Amino acid sequence: MNATDTAPRLTTRQWTVLALLSSVAFLVVVDTATVITALPSIQAELDFSPAGLQWVVTGYTLALGGLTMLGGRLADHFGRRRVFLAGLAVFTAASWLCGIAWTAEVLITARIVQGAGAAVVMPAALSILMVTFAEGPVRNKALGMWASVGGLGGISGFVLGGPLIDGPGWGWIFFINIPVGVVVTVAVLRLMERDGAPGGRRAFDVGGAITATAALAALVYGISEVPQTGWGHPQVLVPLAAFAVLAVAFIVIETRVSQPLVPLRLFANPVLSGGNLVLLLMGMTINGTWFVVTLYVQGMLDYSATEFGLLMLAPAAGSIVGAQFGQRLTARFASGTLTAIGTGAIAVAIALLLRVSPDSGLLAVVLVPVLIIGLAFGVGIVAASIAALTGVPASDAGAASGVKESTFMIGAPIGVALLSSVVVWGNASALDDGAAALDAEVHGYRLAFITAVVLAAMAVVVALTMMRRTVTATEQPNQEELTPEATVSG
Repeated sequence: MNATDTAPRLTTRQWTVLALLSSVAFLVVVDTATVITALPSIQAELDFSPAGLQWVVTGYTLALGGLTMLGGRLADHFGRRRVFLAGLAVFTAASWLCGIAWTAEVLITARIVQGAGAAVVMPAALSILMVTFAEGPVRNKALGMWASVGGLGGISGFVLGGPLIDGPGWGWIFFINIPVGVVVTVAVLRLMERDGAPGGRRAFDVGGAITATAALAALVYGISEVPQTGWGHPQVLVPLAAFAVLAVAFIVIETRVSQPLVPLRLFANPVLSGGNLVLLLMGMTINGTWFVVTLYVQGMLDYSATEFGLLMLAPAAGSIVGAQFGQRLTARFASGTLTAIGTGAIAVAIALLLRVSPDSGLLAVVLVPVLIIGLAFGVGIVAASIAALTGVPASDAGAASGVKESTFMIGAPIGVALLSSVVVWGNASALDDGAAALDAEVHGYRLAFITAVVLAAMAVVVALTMMRRTVTATEQPNQEELTPEATVSG
């Protein structure tokens, strides 16, 4: 029997299901990349304040990161097909509302709803995929294809976003979701069998999901208000106090419910804890950095959305190459060492962005650093993801995977809020000191990049102190268990 006889083959029905599910995952990832590209245009048309603009990103990522694990529980409770269709309907309807948004408040609200829809549809889609393909080579092949959607979506988002924004307008980055959502809905209703709710319905931790998401929202809001009011103002202190109370409430809930959203016992493993902490810091660093780079390239250097999208192809493609390279290096290096290499390179690359000025050359000052960031991110995300799943018993595999998937996404809104606040504060403080407008703006960007370097350096320290044990081959997760959504697009 030759190799072609033993190679896993998918049936026509399986190919159809995989195509439908992957198209939705593709939309979710593309949406993130295109919105990053559209931020300056959105700010100009809807008159966003510098501090308010970050909520276009953080509103979506807060809902997505905070509710993803709950979405998986809903699929188990009410049935995968039903929850998938419900989540897709919410995502599609919210995309339409995003596209027609006439005020900043409407767009932020629609983005939060869109993130909630994505948080439901993504775990439901993965659950459908898991039951459609039997465990073994066929499932591994399907999951490998599913994982590749993340990188492809990031690249496509930057390529498609620019022409849409510069052409018919930024609203069309959302409108393109609608026909795909409708077609997939019709196809699923016709081609995918109704599965119903599994026998012996499982409880799901609504209280944990609500307190976790509310705590993150309070933290992000408090950080975003610092530049306008200072640390001692009630607009900062009240939400930060609320964050502390909600965080404690979340921990209490997780220790008392029968099926917690986040089984706290997992974090007794230092390697796993370190891996998740690094993923959180990487989410903060990468997403915050891209937010600032977007404002600098399109705002100060006055490049178009299309030109910015072409620039971001470099880190998007680099992250795919870096991930493949990192996967090969896992056999030679401990996860902590490899993670430290990746995050250390990110810190150095961001430090190179401190050379920005009002008349910097895009290729000389920006392209090389962002390419290095993409390559290093690919290496670091693989190693940190492996660590985040290290030593997990089979009974906790699903929970550990859910925690890992959410950690990077949760870092995104925190990082964007932090770095955008630093930009606003740095700009204002320089103006107060008598600096010219352009010099003050550059000062804000540089302070934000310094903050990102510190975050990446913190990830290096965590990797070297908490992730020192070598990961054996039997403990390493399959390629499909790594984070497909955590592409360089954020």
